[in-house]
Amino acid sequence: MTSSTTESEFGESRESDSDNPSVTKVARSKLSIALAAVFCLSVIMGTGPGVLLVNRPESISGIPLVYAWGILWYFVQVAVVIVASLTVWRSTGVAESCRTHNAPSRPERNSAERGEGELPR
Repeated sequence: MTSSTTESEFGESRESDSDNPSVTKVARSKLSIALAAVFCLSVIMGTGPGVLLVNRPESISGIPLVYAWGILWYFVQVAVVIVASLTVWRSTGVAESCRTHNAPSRPERNSAERGEGELPR
């Protein structure tokens, strides 16, 4: 197990355990809760009651303010999905451990079993 201590940009020292799955599981859990909260906020602000905050006849670069507001929150939603796909939804190594397990392989089927034989008359 490798463990290293790093100092964050705020002067705090953090210990990172790259081989400790419980540390990454807790970090993923906290991140997934935060991402879910941000996503729910963006849904509420983008298409829900948040639209009432900007529903006036102004424009930004020729785009009506209400459209720019909606597009902004859709970009927030896309950013949340990208961050989640790169961090929370990544492979945990379970599939690799299943592949390396010495389970018996399935026997090959011959052409008759696959239905590639002659057609019945």
